[in-house]
Amino acid sequence: MLTRPVNRFHVPPSLTDKTMKSIRTGLLASVVLWSLAVTAPAQEQKSQEPRFRAQAYAGLLEVRVTAPDGKPVAGLTQEDFEVREGGKQRKIVLFRTERSVPLTLGILIDTGPTVSEEYVFKARDMVFELIHLLDREDEMMLVAFDEEAHFLTGPTSDRKELVDGLWNIATARKKKSFLRDLLNGSTSRTGLAIDFTLLELKKARHETKAILVISAGFGGIGLGTLDHLQMAGARFFAISFPNKAGDVLGLGGDQMARKKVVEETGGISYSVAEVAGKIQVLRDGLKNVYLLAYESGETEEPGRVGLSVIKHAEYRVHFAPRVSSSDSFY
Repeated sequence: MLTRPVNRFHVPPSLTDKTMKSIRTGLLASVVLWSLAVTAPAQEQKSQEPRFRAQAYAGLLEVRVTAPDGKPVAGLTQEDFEVREGGKQRKIVLFRTERSVPLTLGILIDTGPTVSEEYVFKARDMVFELIHLLDREDEMMLVAFDEEAHFLTGPTSDRKELVDGLWNIATARKKKSFLRDLLNGSTSRTGLAIDFTLLELKKARHETKAILVISAGFGGIGLGTLDHLQMAGARFFAISFPNKAGDVLGLGGDQMARKKVVEETGGISYSVAEVAGKIQVLRDGLKNVYLLAYESGETEEPGRVGLSVIKHAEYRVHFAPRVSSSDSFY
């Protein structure tokens, strides 16, 4: 079993020792080399360039910002952000905006007992529109899942292959009783489907990876799912269909787990009402990111990292560590 039961779900502190220690050393070297490269051409400018002490650590974050209506917030600058680590304000040393970052996206559509045929059709139509809004070089992979994961395509940029795979989602499904299936333990295994998709995304061409799950139940998400997404460096995005019966019978545990996994991986969660007919919002949420590096503590252990937009408490900031030796940011 690749995921743990939801009732045992717990979330480790955001971006603490386990995550931050693994990225400090490599990123420090990259920041120092970057600073040397930009200061070398002109000797007289050296005194004006930022200097990095060898004992200082740095953390690199991939950041998305959304307004209360779920729409991405563009046009922010380095001065708009404030980073705190362990309650202490940290200096932002590098900053970059990416308005259309190359993306590899695994799209998972729940076809299990918590999802009606109407919802499957609606999910299919949303994904069809998203396929044509993303850039030509973006990779996508389509998966339908219930108790098992059914791969409709591998990672590809071929739009015809993606559309053909999308239309292979079974539309004539056997009749299901949600209550019977729930009591029998045969709800969709979201965590298992995510794990299998992450294995396929190891073949991805792009550094920025995300998983998008469209579901009404999100059953089987737990601590293992979070660990695997973090190890893969993948962001978790979710679109939720209404499921009042499932929330009551499951005591809301699956939805609580979903929200925590989205938060810890720096993804974004949407209701179907927020994106239906407005897929551009989803596309921009996936593709528009800010990258920033901050100066961390010199000797103390890294604490919980907080990131906010100054003077805009209403904005939601979604972030997680990002480290890649091939990223041009370095």
